[in-house]
Amino acid sequence: MFDRAFAATMGREGGYVDHPDDPGGETYRGIARRSHPDWEGWSRIDLYKDSSAFPDVLDSDAYIKTAVRELYRRTYWQPVGGDQYTSPTVASEMFDMAVHMGVKRAILFLQRALNALNREGELYDNITEDGDFGPQTSSTLEAYRQAEAPGFLHKLLLIQRGAFYLDITRRRERSETFLRGWLRRVVMR
Repeated sequence: MFDRAFAATMGREGGYVDHPDDPGGETYRGIARRSHPDWEGWSRIDLYKDSSAFPDVLDSDAYIKTAVRELYRRTYWQPVGGDQYTSPTVASEMFDMAVHMGVKRAILFLQRALNALNREGELYDNITEDGDFGPQTSSTLEAYRQAEAPGFLHKLLLIQRGAFYLDITRRRERSETFLRGWLRRVVMR
């Protein structure tokens, strides 16, 4: 499922960008230099900056492609328990949320959704909403999966995601520049 989730997220992430209004600063394929200053791809990208083919040349560099893929698997897919989902839709959503808004927040949204869907404890007990994908979250996800199809879980993840983007723009008006792109991640499926 990682391949599917990775391909979908790469379809939403741009190439090389250094937008002055983006708090992440210099970014390649969604990897912000401020967040990942030690990522091995940056040294290779820096070598290309004087090239007349920059930044287009980055997309054909096999080393950079592999480095991007491995960072995404290690930093986002594994921490959100990507291999534990049976629904490719939910797995892709969790992965994309982790990439775009952080692992902890993605897991917190999952935990909130699972708690809201437990039918007042009839299906399973509430879990701690701590943003950690541990054994309790894993077993609760399995209990939900046994009780219900993933449609409602996916919808609650999307609702929380959209509300989060709206809150960002309310707190930081300059982020309105990015709102339509963010909303495409939520509604253009």
